[in-house]
Amino acid sequence: GRPSSATAASAAAAALLALATLASISISSVNPESSKFLRKIPSRVSQRGATGCLRAQASGSRTAEMTPRRGLMKGLMMSGLGIQLSTWLPRPALAKKKIPLSEYAVTPTFSWRDEMHAGVRYYDVKEGKGQELDPSAAKKISVHYDCSYKSVVAVSTRQAVVLSQNRYIEKPYEFKYGVVPEALREPLEYKDASGVGIRVDPDPIYTRKLFVTKIYSESSADGSDLRIFDEILRVNGKETEDLTRAEVNELIEGESGTVDIEVERNVGRNERETKTIKLEKRPYKKLIVKKVKKGPEKSGGLYSGEDLAPPPDILFVPDVLKGMKKGGLRRVEVPADLGYGPDGKNEIPGDAPFFVDIELVDVFK
Repeated sequence: GRPSSATAASAAAAALLALATLASISISSVNPESSKFLRKIPSRVSQRGATGCLRAQASGSRTAEMTPRRGLMKGLMMSGLGIQLSTWLPRPALAKKKIPLSEYAVTPTFSWRDEMHAGVRYYDVKEGKGQELDPSAAKKISVHYDCSYKSVVAVSTRQAVVLSQNRYIEKPYEFKYGVVPEALREPLEYKDASGVGIRVDPDPIYTRKLFVTKIYSESSADGSDLRIFDEILRVNGKETEDLTRAEVNELIEGESGTVDIEVERNVGRNERETKTIKLEKRPYKKLIVKKVKKGPEKSGGLYSGEDLAPPPDILFVPDVLKGMKKGGLRRVEVPADLGYGPDGKNEIPGDAPFFVDIELVDVFK
């Protein structure tokens, strides 16, 4: 026959009891304040659920015995879904407060790729506990890092691996501290170039629009008012919509002469400004980018194994992590030559400075 109202109430009580109990476990691991409220729920629900079960069993129906079990199973399934969702959702970056650069410390100068490099600025947001990292005692460590460009977290180990259906899991990065990888020991190679020193690329959607995507160091564009992501409207009075990319490169390259570049950029919400910048053509050095061989591709499935958070070069500079303790958090200002190189990564453009928050998760013996 049709289950009674008492039977339905007891089933709902059992389901809510299981859901509230297991959800309090999963949520308390993320937010301890949530568990204080959820601990009060099971006692009230269990009293009402027990009363409902006794009334239902008094009716003597077989359905009254089975329905609470079904309700309990539904509660377990729903709570399991909640635990999985809390696992799939990535945690935010740990350090969000803004720290003035005047409070940063500076590392000593260090050797990098057979050249002396100026020290970099850093700030210890959290000190940590235990022994300090020492470059002379090479140890395997694991870290979390969040690379921020302006207000965007572009690369993070907390969203390091993508699963199927756009789900992410965090993956701390493990490496041997104090040992610089062989690929980063080789000296940089440059080639001679001449012109104003910018790279121009089309918009991927509106291909007739051209933008500044790179400014080469020690060129006339370096240090000028020209910025990355500026839209180029005209070059020497010629509209770029009527020119190909190759024709624009011919205008901005050469050993001598001047170039007038009219650009447009965002200066606020729904506000844009137009500027004309005069640049001089002259010789400069262009970095030779060496392609890195990619590993074997994954087969896909539930775990695709796609690594979305490759480490920036600065992570392998021993002096940058020197003195950190387990559980500590350090914010580092990453110069352009110690970041993600000419190609950049995600929202970080090529040869652009950014900030990285490094958390020392573990030090292995």
